Amino acid sequence: MLEQFPEVYYYYKGVMKNKRMAIFIALFVSISAWSIVFTLADKYESKAKVHLDTASVIRPLMKGMVIEPDLESIIRIIQQLMFTRPNLEKIVQISQLKDAKDPISNDAIEKLKKEIAIKSAGDKDIFDISYSSNNPDVAKSVVQAVLTVFSEQA
Repeated sequence: MLEQFPEVYYYYKGVMKNKRMAIFIALFVSISAWSIVFTLADKYESKAKVHLDTASVIRPLMKGMVIEPDLESIIRIIQQLMFTRPNLEKIVQISQLKDAKDPISNDAIEKLKKEIAIKSAGDKDIFDISYSSNNPDVAKSVVQAVLTVFSEQA
């Protein structure tokens, strides 16, 4: 332990010799980092956990198959069932993302389809539905609309 004191003292002398430079560099880095943080846009995410009896929903689709589907294939099937154009149009109308008078473009539908995430929550029958937006009310309304359409489908 005593043999490390000269080395520590050597570094201490080096720091004290250049302490003004170190303070200016730390100040510059912190101010520039905080300016970058303040210019970033806020991102809000809304999540919902859903219990879905996958056996009753997927059993008619998997009739005649020998192999039990894994969790990822179940999620893909649910996404294919949920993200049809009529369902996505209902989600847009319920969540009021667009005016009812304006027609919904294919780009808006595809963008919404990519932004809504359905993932497994660890258990086989529990899923997370999430959506991120710059507006917290929009994020919440889209997830509620997905839940509404989801419950109508089930």
